[in-house]
Amino acid sequence: MDQRDTVPMVKVVDTPALLVELIDDLSDVAVDPPSLFVDLEGENLSWTCSILIITLYVEPKYVICLIDVWILQALTFTTPGKSKKTLKDILASASIPKVFFDVRHNFEALQEQYNIALRVVHDVQLMEKALHPPGYYAWKPGTSLARCIENDAVMPQSVRLA
Repeated sequence: MDQRDTVPMVKVVDTPALLVELIDDLSDVAVDPPSLFVDLEGENLSWTCSILIITLYVEPKYVICLIDVWILQALTFTTPGKSKKTLKDILASASIPKVFFDVRHNFEALQEQYNIALRVVHDVQLMEKALHPPGYYAWKPGTSLARCIENDAVMPQSVRLA
């Protein structure tokens, strides 16, 4: 059975030791095509609201990592792995592409709260808008990630329903 027919493994990262392990795993992430997918969660996420959770999906490893920023606080971004890189270094790296869906509030929160300037970002929402003719989004301000996946993703039905 192809691993794409199953649900990805989920890891919760809520200790510095688990964070070091994750950062070490990210040190060799594939860059072409981009394989690091990122989402930040917080209540009304923006430059004034705290980041609570960072979700990372690492494509070649088929793993979803939930980083508990609420527990780890600044250690989330300053804890180095064996290579001396931190999550801040990875997010600001010009050599590692990151994929976000609607990066605007994520960018604001990281910049204002942790002085992280994202670099090499692919915004799926922006790409989705570019694929459709003018007026396609006229009746709504944008589309959701769920709708993009529903309409455009190529994946087995068993994973789609998971």
